Amino acid sequence: MKVKIKYKIFCFTAFFFIIVFISLLYMRNLLLSDFNEFVEGGREDKIYWITNYLEQRYQEEKDFNKVAEDIARLALIIGLEVKIFNDNDILVTDTHKAFNNALPIIKKRLSSFYGKVEGAKNKEFVSYPLFSGGEEIGTIEIRKLDDEKTFLFVKRTNQFFLISISISIFGALLFNFLLIRSILNPLNLLHSATSMIGEGKKNIRIHSKTNDELGELIESFNLMANKLEKMEEIRKVSIAKFAHELRTPLTIIQGEIEGAIDGIITLSQDRLISLLEEIEKLKKMVFNLEDLYKIQKKLRKVSKREVNLTSLLEDIKKVFHEKLLRDRNIEIIINVQKDLKIISDEELLNQMIFNLISNAVKATDKGFVKVNVLKEDETLIVQIEDTGRGIKEEDLPYIFDPFYSNTEGFGVGLTIVKEIVDILDGEISVHSEINRGTKVSIKIPI
Repeated sequence: MKVKIKYKIFCFTAFFFIIVFISLLYMRNLLLSDFNEFVEGGREDKIYWITNYLEQRYQEEKDFNKVAEDIARLALIIGLEVKIFNDNDILVTDTHKAFNNALPIIKKRLSSFYGKVEGAKNKEFVSYPLFSGGEEIGTIEIRKLDDEKTFLFVKRTNQFFLISISISIFGALLFNFLLIRSILNPLNLLHSATSMIGEGKKNIRIHSKTNDELGELIESFNLMANKLEKMEEIRKVSIAKFAHELRTPLTIIQGEIEGAIDGIITLSQDRLISLLEEIEKLKKMVFNLEDLYKIQKKLRKVSKREVNLTSLLEDIKKVFHEKLLRDRNIEIIINVQKDLKIISDEELLNQMIFNLISNAVKATDKGFVKVNVLKEDETLIVQIEDTGRGIKEEDLPYIFDPFYSNTEGFGVGLTIVKEIVDILDGEISVHSEINRGTKVSIKIPI
């Protein structure tokens, strides 16, 4: 079961959001817990201070009732509701009585604090004994009132938590939107275009304005599509060329044989030699295809032994002068040191150099084909240079493709050359100028 990337991104984003939510919730609870501990500590300090102050005032004034009312009003100011009992557990005063018995001006000032008493009714009183001179003089019950600052802090903390969650949600949605727009949409285009290419549609291109790695990927896809389209054109032309190359000798052979059968033509020795040459052309075409197949399928294994390159090149030159250049104004120049010997596959080297010279000769109407062969350290360098028609720059990337040819023939010679160079772990490069010629350079480790 395939899971689409956008669902994976959604799950990742949801997981990220959950982590952020849990982290923020933990931080909020930790912050409130620490704050509550801080507030609770402050209130305990107030309780200790108010009980201690009441005991000191009683020791100084010895009037428990008067001291109790003052302490009750003071406790109200610092956020405490109190009930004060004497040593007989009789209520002496409480916050309500102390507030009501206060002078009007004091009552006015205490009113804002007194308003908090109603909101604390759900809280319990805590009892603390009062002592003076080592004897218990009474009891004070204290209930903590709500603090506006504490409420405001909790409110702000919750607001911060909600705002952070909202920002996280918005950020996650924005991230998904931008990711889908900048990555997934182009990827979907690539997927669709690749599928259409697979269905045989070669004129598919993708337009992208991105300058990142995805843009490079799209550009590579377009280059691939261009090459596939070019290869398709080459294939169609090559089939036509191949049919033509086959038809010509077959037509000649058929015509000669039919003429002989009908008694119109007498098959003299010259005619038989001509027919044999046409058959040789057909054999060469078939053998080239067979060689290409064997090399591409790695059926041809490298067999290394000592090779005399000087003799090999002279033999190749002799073949061209005897068979191919009898009626053409082309000179083949061989530059190789005397008695140059290396360890390599002689048959592959012979086929590689022969094909390169053959290609150069086909592309050259007059002038020369120069072959330079030298050994540098552990590298064999072969250079084939001609004064032929040259190759267009836009065609250079395709010259090693099967059936590509800008001359007569159906173009497997250079493909075989490239495969041989690869088998021998070498490198090949081509430089060409229109109407000035082509230079092929090969480096092979030996």
